Amino acid sequence: MNNQKFRSGSRRVSFRYDIFRGLVKIGEADCPSCSIKYDSESTIKRTASFTLSSAPGIDFLKDKLRAIMIIDGEEFPVGTFVLSTPSLNQTAAGGSYSVEAYDTTIILKEDCFTERAYFEAGRKYSDVIGEIVLSAGITDYSIPQTVAVLPADREFELGKSKLEACNDLLDEINYNPLIADETGRITTSKYVKPSAALISHEYYDDELSVISPELESEEDYYNVPNVFIAKCDNPELKQEYYSVYTNDNPGSKLSTVARGRRIVSEIYQPDYVESQEALDEYISRKAAEASAVFDKCSIKTALMPGHGYRDIVRIRCKSAAGIYIEKSWSMELKAGALMSHELVGVYQA
Repeated sequence: MNNQKFRSGSRRVSFRYDIFRGLVKIGEADCPSCSIKYDSESTIKRTASFTLSSAPGIDFLKDKLRAIMIIDGEEFPVGTFVLSTPSLNQTAAGGSYSVEAYDTTIILKEDCFTERAYFEAGRKYSDVIGEIVLSAGITDYSIPQTVAVLPADREFELGKSKLEACNDLLDEINYNPLIADETGRITTSKYVKPSAALISHEYYDDELSVISPELESEEDYYNVPNVFIAKCDNPELKQEYYSVYTNDNPGSKLSTVARGRRIVSEIYQPDYVESQEALDEYISRKAAEASAVFDKCSIKTALMPGHGYRDIVRIRCKSAAGIYIEKSWSMELKAGALMSHELVGVYQA
């Protein structure tokens, strides 16, 4: 979502909290406070803390809460959450409930294989992942169809988290991990190297700015590799793949050319890959992810919907200018609050 439509000076902002049972809205919750955090490096990426004035009609074992941000009359979901056991806070003025909540990937994290799970070679990765997601009782999901197939028979051991199993499979074919979108739908996408072509949010310090003057930036080059190694042994197929990616781009501050020396990464060892080309793509992705750590930037903006997993953000202000990956964000849902963003640089504009 491009945020330019909200760059119009004053805005009317309000919030609503819908109660969902399954995929059906059954009511609205009285929620005087809510904060949401998103961390792309966490297993459960979107979490929330709610305070509920009361909880009539809410089944904390079944229902979900969906937070809705309303800007100038237009509605934007900003998260759908599975609720934990509430804590009752009783005072002379009355009672309220404090509730920690998690996006719907928690269902896959908490559901583990209760017997060995076997998947035969030749099946599409997307079909296997979809089957695992469905086995956890999740029907609202969207897994893109893949060409890649399992190169060998696969088994997942008793007690392995279904979320971990799915993410292991996705990692092998260079897909992003499973996430829950704003509506709670489970999905994933093919990894694409960050670039200016993928910018989804832009923040400028002009006359219609929604960015706060508060900004912190840091460059930390220590121990960031510029040579990356991966190997994969497929014993069932009697194949061994080996790949080296070297950052020798003169325009990169981290490259072997710019630094005049090689800093070698750990050895990445995926369990399975389909081909040599797949391993080359895999280590190129790992290199891009590991390199996006040194140019850090923290900003605050007005509350903005539409932020998700590792969005590409352009910043243009006096203290910093560039294209960044959003690693995490957080916001308290109340009028006048600010949204915090933690970013790492793609390259300087």
